[in-house]
Amino acid sequence: MKVKLLSLIMAAAMAVCFLATGCTGTSSGESGQEETTEAETKIVTQSGLTVYECMTLDDYSTITLSAEDVEVTEEQIEEEIDDMLDNYSDDDTTYSLTDGFVKINSLEYWGEQIDTVDDLYTYLDDYIYNENLHEAMVSALLELQTVTAYDEQFDDLYEYVVSEMEYYASYYSITTDEFVQNYGYSDTDDYATDEALYYYEVILLIEYLWEDMDMPEYSEDELNEAITDYMVKYEYDDYFTLDEFVEASGDAWLIIFENLRCKSDIVMAELEERVVIE
Repeated sequence: MKVKLLSLIMAAAMAVCFLATGCTGTSSGESGQEETTEAETKIVTQSGLTVYECMTLDDYSTITLSAEDVEVTEEQIEEEIDDMLDNYSDDDTTYSLTDGFVKINSLEYWGEQIDTVDDLYTYLDDYIYNENLHEAMVSALLELQTVTAYDEQFDDLYEYVVSEMEYYASYYSITTDEFVQNYGYSDTDDYATDEALYYYEVILLIEYLWEDMDMPEYSEDELNEAITDYMVKYEYDDYFTLDEFVEASGDAWLIIFENLRCKSDIVMAELEERVVIE
């Protein structure tokens, strides 16, 4: 799952409340079974932020998806190729897709050695299918999740979305109103609220599944390696050390990256055997 402005956005605005005590959490009984208890479950993530889990999750022993949910489109493949070409192009040099370009840059950009354009298309078909599958799985699991309260971390995520929105609006020389209109919104606050809610609820979901499935601890070394790979791919390593990049990105970005990019893919891979595509 890509750490960009995500297109999957929760469609309803919900009230934000500070979480104290007495919320309904989900116990860590048999994996995938609906079992609740009157208790507060506190999870401290790798980033150091605290998530107060106040949610229930219905039985997820079967995850039903439609074939349309995972279909790879030509537009998706071309978008990935355009992103790769843009990543290496600048004002003085523009690249086209050739076997030579793919062979030289694929290992750095994709983490895989790919030697020809045809091989790249094959790789992207598999890569995008996996992305679509995991994204559809997250959406299906969110439908099974009920969140009953929100803590102060929502405010941090909201502020992150606002700063991200302002950055991209400035980058494309448009207003923030024009930016959110591209996503079907007429109000910037509605957009920021829905996007922050999506981030927040996926974080709760992934942290819950990680605990419920008895996944091993996601170590600081693993997180740092994932961030380093991300920095190399998008050439942030030309300007920042790892510590500088993490500090500049902030806690909200770190918890989004940890859960939506790293741990989500690991959890969804473990759950793939439960998927039924109709």
